[in-house]
Amino acid sequence: MGCPDGIATLDQATGKMAQYEGKMTMIVLHKISYDRIKNSFKDCNVCDEYAEPIINYLVYGFNPGAFFTAVIANDFAGAMSRSHPANQVQELKYLVHWMNNCMPRVSWGGYDIFYAWIDASEEYRRKILEDHKLIYTPHEETWEAISKV
Repeated sequence: MGCPDGIATLDQATGKMAQYEGKMTMIVLHKISYDRIKNSFKDCNVCDEYAEPIINYLVYGFNPGAFFTAVIANDFAGAMSRSHPANQVQELKYLVHWMNNCMPRVSWGGYDIFYAWIDASEEYRRKILEDHKLIYTPHEETWEAISKV
C-alpha cells in the first residue's frame, strides 16, 4: 500500500510495524482487505490521491494532513483554505459522495470525531471498518485468499 512521504509502509503479508509521525501500529491488513476498501473508492470515482490519505486515516489512525483533516471534520472553510490549487471541485464531490455512502459516521463529521478516531484502538477501528464492509474480518481474509488459489 502506498503511504504519504515519511510513512514506512506496513508489509501486507507479515504485518510489520508502520510508523507515521512517531505513531506505531501493529494492525495487519491483508491485501485482500486493502483491495476491498480501495475498490470502494474506485466505485465512487475517487482518485488515488484522495483515497490513500483517507485509507491511512481509517485503517491506521494516521493524520491525513490539514486539508483532509478539514474535509473529514466537515469544515468547508478550513478545507478550502488548505486546498492545493490543483484540487478540482469534481474530485471533492466524488470524495464527499464516498464519505456519505461508505465512510463510518463515527469517523467523520467534526474535529472531535476526527481526533477520537485517531486516538481509538486499532481493534475498535478495525471492527468498525469490518462492520461497514470496507475490509474483511481476518477469517474472511483467509477464506478469500484460499478461494483465489
